[in-house]
Amino acid sequence: MEYLQNIKRILFSFQSFSRLSVNYAKSGIIVIGKEDNWAVRAAEELQCTLVKLPITYLGVPLGANMKKFSSWQPILEKIQHRLASWKASCLSRAGKLVVIKAVLNNLPVYYLSIFKMPKRVANETTSYRENSCGVANMEEDFQL
Repeated sequence: MEYLQNIKRILFSFQSFSRLSVNYAKSGIIVIGKEDNWAVRAAEELQCTLVKLPITYLGVPLGANMKKFSSWQPILEKIQHRLASWKASCLSRAGKLVVIKAVLNNLPVYYLSIFKMPKRVANETTSYRENSCGVANMEEDFQL
């Protein structure tokens, strides 16, 4: 527990230098490789909550196995949601093609900067694009 007291001292030093304060009630601790009772004592010592993995931080799942299809479900749902809202819009076929290619191709980029996308997820996103408004046929019509 001396290690935790040192962390608390560092946080107090940060507070005194920056004149910012740490809100321990909103803070959480993630413990990896220690026993559960040690983790509970650490959370009590730091006066914060104990957080278990997996969690989402800045939109990225931490502690999840990104090789699994289910871990990519939030990004696939986001793509489906965007497509559903655009189908009702008054865009021309060419406008829909531009929106689909520009926006939907870039939605998974944030995840791809961190994780390698499984082939099944890539195939799923491609099928969403192709099935929405017949993108494959539109590309032939507009010769893009």
